[in-house]
Amino acid sequence: VMCDIIRETEGKTFDFDVYFAFTTREEIGFSGILTTTERIAPDISLVLESTAVADLADVPSHSRVAYTGEGPAISFMDRGTVYHKSVYDFLLRTAKENRIKAQPKRFVSGGNDAAYIHSALDGTATAAISIPTRYLHSASCVIAEEDYFSTKDLILAIMKSDPKELSEVAKGGKK
Repeated sequence: VMCDIIRETEGKTFDFDVYFAFTTREEIGFSGILTTTERIAPDISLVLESTAVADLADVPSHSRVAYTGEGPAISFMDRGTVYHKSVYDFLLRTAKENRIKAQPKRFVSGGNDAAYIHSALDGTATAAISIPTRYLHSASCVIAEEDYFSTKDLILAIMKSDPKELSEVAKGGKK
């Protein structure tokens, strides 16, 4: 998704700086994102990741994390982060206003690089945007094509946001 966004926005300018960081080692201590966050010092950070869906037989609906085909899952909290309401609401509102499928992550599970980013420096407004993935952490991860494009479209819509609105969201996410 990030590679496609980079290709699609090549040569375009924005009213704010945009960085893409491809990091490693999240599962074993955040060392990749630690250095990146310290160097970039973002005002707002979007963590793009995948999340399990748990849409298997015999898994009760209340234990399902997200649904394939319903767009990216937006986290309100996970094992490492409680996301600020202003950032969470902004993502869902942006999706709705742009008629992009998105869904709240329905089950608090897992973690990601946001666990480090949100508390770095003097605090960073952070959000997790997760592509619902079947067979996560296996050799054959499976996603719905619609979720891929919805995720890409949501990030592109955020990048086209009014800089003043993004600034307000970032300030709210630091409280």
